[in-house]
Amino acid sequence: MSRSKSTAGLALAICLLSPGAARAKSEEDVHTLRLCDDVSDPAGLDPHFVFDNKTDDILNQIYEGLVRFDVEGRIVPALAERWESIDARSIRFFLRKNVKFHNGENLEARVIAASLKRELSGNSPLTGQIAGIENVFGESKYVLVIRTREPDALLLRRLASFARIVPLSMSQSTAPFSPEAIPVGTGPFRFGSWEKGKRLILEANPASWRGKPYFDRVVFEFIPEDKQIEALAQGKVDLLTEVPGTKTLAIAQVNGLEIFKDKTLSTPAFWFTSLRGPLADIRVRQALNLAVDKNELIRYAAMGNGTPIATLSMPGEVGHNPRLTPYPYDPARSRRLLKEAGYPKDFKLRILAVQQSERDAKIIKAQLQAIGVVAELASVSIADGFRIVSEGKLRNYDLTANLAPDPIGHMAFLSGVCFFSLSPMSAGGVPGFDERYKRLLLTQDVEKHKDMAEEFDRWIYDQSWGIFTYQRIRTYGISSRIRLESQLTGMLDLASAGVRQ
Repeated sequence: MSRSKSTAGLALAICLLSPGAARAKSEEDVHTLRLCDDVSDPAGLDPHFVFDNKTDDILNQIYEGLVRFDVEGRIVPALAERWESIDARSIRFFLRKNVKFHNGENLEARVIAASLKRELSGNSPLTGQIAGIENVFGESKYVLVIRTREPDALLLRRLASFARIVPLSMSQSTAPFSPEAIPVGTGPFRFGSWEKGKRLILEANPASWRGKPYFDRVVFEFIPEDKQIEALAQGKVDLLTEVPGTKTLAIAQVNGLEIFKDKTLSTPAFWFTSLRGPLADIRVRQALNLAVDKNELIRYAAMGNGTPIATLSMPGEVGHNPRLTPYPYDPARSRRLLKEAGYPKDFKLRILAVQQSERDAKIIKAQLQAIGVVAELASVSIADGFRIVSEGKLRNYDLTANLAPDPIGHMAFLSGVCFFSLSPMSAGGVPGFDERYKRLLLTQDVEKHKDMAEEFDRWIYDQSWGIFTYQRIRTYGISSRIRLESQLTGMLDLASAGVRQ
């Protein structure tokens, strides 16, 4: 499991020779990939109405967009074979011919236009990611034109991550698919079955334009955390995508398993969703950053698998500012800043944490309480977090937390999700962000864009719009028979998976 040698970074494959025996593989097992990527079911399988990284790992196997990312994070063709700029606001896409959806419907320009318009309808939580699109239409059967309201330097990256295409029969309704609806895309795998609370099964799409995948079946097993290592050791799953650092030795006791580590564009993001009271004062926000011991977070929440970062941005992203130094752990200075701001005694901070970030949130809660901040923590499932956002109740919390990936490889993604006023995750945005964000998107000159993004990153750091933590080092446990490429964005691409020769 690797990217190319030039970017693998911390990639490490350890062949484990300890005694132990995984169960023998039947012929069906050999062509089945079983993995555990989450402890619970996805919130849904409608690609226009679900917005979380774990569900994306499933959706990315079923659905495709006009373009996609390769393992290095570069934009490459997908449903569009090629594209060309018409002007600063318009792109013409030339589609692959003879591509069919899993239900037999044909892929045509008008179908893609209808799918994008469904996502743009305003009912989708992803509308904001592609809201800059003014018009989309078929110029001919296999030629599509997308025109934006203004130049958008991130358009192709947005399309690669968020514009998954559904057939015409599913574009008629702007409401989410019912839980019983069978998801239909053009991807390398098609929906098989879903046993709620246990597993979701995908089957190979033999007609995929990428060629038939090696694995006939991919099984996403939903297993409690305390049972996952046992499942891998017993051969019940071939892959764990999140292994605590403290458990790697347990995996090392089983012959035929490997550990793989790699930095991904993922961070436990803590961002302010209320600027009422104390949080309106920059000194308070800075004090909260100084109260957080990132090394303790990495040690106990990430089990050693992390690197401190200065903002939400991470090395490997376009626009990451490498000159920024993470806020140090300095509780004495933190208390002084609170006193200067007029808050020498307790004030309350309401924290909402999605379960993926619960460990980090508990540690941060204790660290904040050590400087006199009374932190109230509510931990919720991904589905409940999505409901809170969709019902507009995020404003009831001061600080929101989630394990957040950057699927587009640009510093503006996570900052846009957390701070842009039109993002449902921002609860109204932060002062001064929108103007800077829009100027960045209008700047298409590569060098000017990079410089502007790095200055934008510095401004977010200086203003302390969130509590900044660390970049995750993702630790996988994997059967030594499996060949799987690690993606820079951290998303799974199982179409290229196979077995080692």
